[in-house]
Formats: sequence, structure tokens, C-alpha cells
Amino acid sequence: METAVGTLVLTFHGPFVYHIQPGAINVYAPICANHRAGISTANAEYPFCGRQKNGGDYTYVLDAAGVQNNYGDIKYPGQGSHKCSILAAPPDKSVDKSQARFCLTVPRPTQIYRLNATTTSVMQDNSKVERKNWATGLSFYYPCDLTKYVSLITPEKSSVDLSFDSDMPSLPNYAGIEVQHVGPDADDAEHLDAISCFDQTMKILNLPWWLYYGQGGLIIDARTGADCHSLAVVLDPNVTRSTI
Repeated sequence: METAVGTLVLTFHGPFVYHIQPGAINVYAPICANHRAGISTANAEYPFCGRQKNGGDYTYVLDAAGVQNNYGDIKYPGQGSHKCSILAAPPDKSVDKSQARFCLTVPRPTQIYRLNATTTSVMQDNSKVERKNWATGLSFYYPCDLTKYVSLITPEKSSVDLSFDSDMPSLPNYAGIEVQHVGPDADDAEHLDAISCFDQTMKILNLPWWLYYGQGGLIIDARTGADCHSLAVVLDPNVTRSTI
């Protein structure tokens, strides 16, 4: 069989804290009300169960034999035409695992792209209100031999096959995995779900930050709960500023 060295893209939708480690990334899901999480490919899907308390040590592991783990610097490509930023936690913060529902450990990618911008203010105190476009999801890019196995190792040490078919109906030498952490399907014009989920996310990092959408006037951006628009938060010891 011909070696299908190509690109694997791991895409996250929904609220997560991404803790960059020297040899991996730990992705923590906050304890958000009525949210469900799962992982899927074109051929398979599997739910993340998690715990209502102390879930940070309830760890799933993405085991991809063909992935080339990146032990160097991770690139965060430019903000693009929408000038969408990634929220970065202070590099000296630690993770409170008791405030997470579960953890997913994945290899370090070469690049992290921002997705699904939402416009809001991240309030660190009441002195400054600055509305910006923030990423609510991220995509991790990996060089990968797509002919090799991909599996999810559960906290109970069972293995779930996520390997890719050789005749996948996709772009040549490309494969994708989706991770979702989503709420109920309901319009939420005031973004109450996003505000609540961001509060839960900040508990993982013991930060007092909060979201402020302001008064929208006659313009109401209704959206479904399938993407709660809480912000993606990256804890990277190499990033000292509050935005990436």
C-alpha cells in the first residue's frame, strides 16, 4: 500500500481550555450545563462521558501512530481578514482539574488555526470595555501518515478505532477529526449560555474574567446552542500576552 503521508486536522468546537505541555496538549472541558461532548470522523463517532466533579484526571488519549508530534514551537497563523484573536491565559496560571468535566490529551500540532469568531468583551475588571472578535473554536494541523491507525484510548483503557478508510471521499492526503462540546438547540440572542460556559471555563484557571456583550440595540444575533460561542482559551507558557 502506498504511504499516504498528508495532513490530519483535529477541530474543536465549543468551550475548552488548551494547556500546552512540552510533549502533548491537555484539552480540558469545563462543567457546562446541558452540554454534551463527542469525537467523530467520517466513519466513526464516540461520546465523551466525563464527570460532574473532579474530571480533570478523567483522561481520554488520542493515539495516532502516523502523527509526527511537534516538539518545537507551535505556530498560530495570522488573524486573517476577520482579525479573530485567541484568548491566552497568563502563562503562570495552573489548571484546577477539579473544575473540569474531562480531559483529552492530543499530540502537539505544527499549527493552530482560529475558528468561528464571536464579538464580545473579555472583562478583567470594570475599567475597560474593548469589543473584539474572539475565536470560539480551534483547528490543530499535523503531518500524518494516514494509512496508520488512529484510536481513542478511554479512561478505562479501552480502545475506540478512529482509523481512516483508504478510499475516503475527501481531499487527497487529508483527513479530519471533529471534537464537539455543545449545548441544546435553542436560540440565545443574549448569549447567556456563552456567558455561563465562560464562567465555568475561568474556574479551571482560577481567573475572575467574564464576558460582556453590551446592549445590542435593534441588532440581535440569534444563534443556536450547537455552538455556545464561549471562547477558546489557550494556556501556553511561551505566550506572555493575553491574545494570540
